[in-house]
Amino acid sequence: MRLARLAFLLLNCCFVSAGYSYHIVTDSVVVCAGSVQSFPGPRSRAAGTILKWEWNFGDPASGSRNISTQESPQHVFSKAGSYRVQLVMSNNQDDHDTLVTPVQVFPTPRVKFTTSRVCVGGEVTFSSKLDSATWKDLIWKWEFGDGLAPSFGGPKTKHTFKKPGIYEVQLTVSPPSGCSTQVHQAVTARRVPEPENLVSDTVCFGDRAELKAPLIDSLNIHWFASAQSSASLHIGALFFTPPLPDRTTFFVAHKDKRGCLSSKVPVQVGVFSAESTHILTEPTTPLQWSETMVRCAIKGESALQRVVWSFGDGDSSLSLHPSHKYPGSGKYEIHAMAKNTDGCKVFIKHSLVILPPPPLFLPAAFSPNQDGINDTFKADSHSMESCSIQVTNTFGEIVFVDDTPSFAWDGKKLNGTLAPEDIYIYQIKGVDKKGKPFVKEGTITLVR
Repeated sequence: MRLARLAFLLLNCCFVSAGYSYHIVTDSVVVCAGSVQSFPGPRSRAAGTILKWEWNFGDPASGSRNISTQESPQHVFSKAGSYRVQLVMSNNQDDHDTLVTPVQVFPTPRVKFTTSRVCVGGEVTFSSKLDSATWKDLIWKWEFGDGLAPSFGGPKTKHTFKKPGIYEVQLTVSPPSGCSTQVHQAVTARRVPEPENLVSDTVCFGDRAELKAPLIDSLNIHWFASAQSSASLHIGALFFTPPLPDRTTFFVAHKDKRGCLSSKVPVQVGVFSAESTHILTEPTTPLQWSETMVRCAIKGESALQRVVWSFGDGDSSLSLHPSHKYPGSGKYEIHAMAKNTDGCKVFIKHSLVILPPPPLFLPAAFSPNQDGINDTFKADSHSMESCSIQVTNTFGEIVFVDDTPSFAWDGKKLNGTLAPEDIYIYQIKGVDKKGKPFVKEGTITLVR
């Protein structure tokens, strides 16, 4: 008796015979290269019981696995392409029937991924690589095994593990065909211990602080200017800060051999505030040439333990409020160094100017008529330390002499008579305020 024509469905293909139909299907709508596919086969129908199944998957590259005599075999197509799957069935009446159907196998992407160093609290970069650059419209799904939402960031993504542990990271890559692939990798996130038993410091205004952190085996100590800084100021257990104008907070962290950084721990440095100080001089600068005695004081500090003065002319003093006599006119730099109650040094400087004496001035004429205006011939005595003067007429007769800087000729001769209106010759010899000898000669007109 002939074997009834059986219904056979492979990839939506259906065979019908003698008014009785049945389906044999794969276990998935889409057949993917590299995936296991099942082919369920019939056991019996009205035409008789099927006793023998001979499958040929049209995949000679699979070797001996290309042939199967199982009723419902499984097969893995190693490559994408078009295949002709054949089934030969024999029943208990020794009838045979052969069914053939095409199977389209879609490619499956092959992918692997690598990670940067994995540190608790640090950003980890995950980078994947495909077997071919021709793939398009792929969907990338990253799952990090820490309970957080997956990332669809593409072939490269970043993630931060909040707690230490071993995490199973899974990447699923799906093309439009639905033939997705998955790869797994276990990553270990380790926490670097924070620095402990830190030694801070309190310094004077403008000084450098000395900060210390204990060394721990295999860990480096990094110092930072802020909690957000990525570049360290210093590496090592001992950190000398820059000069500090005010209270400042630095941060310290451990870094292990993998480059993982611990949480940053704040270290605060205290700074003794600097009071506004300056030097007072009396008289105030600029001083006249005759004011060479100067009194000094420091204003602003509530208490000073010791003051060392330097007056800028080679002389010094340890007095709190010294007085100092300068040798003459000029510009002097006064320096004061002291210690306050905090033990901090105070450095102050002050510029002092003593004006030079005016040049020797003598009038060209005078009129001794007792009107109170220009009645005498005299000089500005402030410019001379000492002097002597002699006045003669045009005949060489001496009419006036004096040996004091404050001389004043009233137009009378030595004998007390009035000198006539005329041009007279004077000569002044003396020493100026700087101790330098001088001689000045000239003429003076007497007008009556």
